[in-house]
Amino acid sequence: MRKKIYHACNFRVKLLSNLDLECVKSLVSKDRLESLLNLNILLYKCVKEFIKKLTKYLLNLNINFKVGKLGENGKNKKDAGFKINNKKGLLSI
Repeated sequence: MRKKIYHACNFRVKLLSNLDLECVKSLVSKDRLESLLNLNILLYKCVKEFIKKLTKYLLNLNINFKVGKLGENGKNKKDAGFKINNKKGLLSI
């Protein structure tokens, strides 16, 4: 879930001020994960809160799942993933 932390703003997860989500989102998958494994940048408690809020969101009965191919912010559709839609909008995981 560290690799998908740029979705944290959708769930109001409090992150450290030195984490630039736009920069993280722009990195290729390998570089994104490498930088996010640094506990000085992304604390475990932030990841735990993100997982908790994401789980609550996914258990909501008012969402629709669509299985698809995802990758590198939608540019190269190479990895299996989910597009999740509810009244708030679309989330790709």
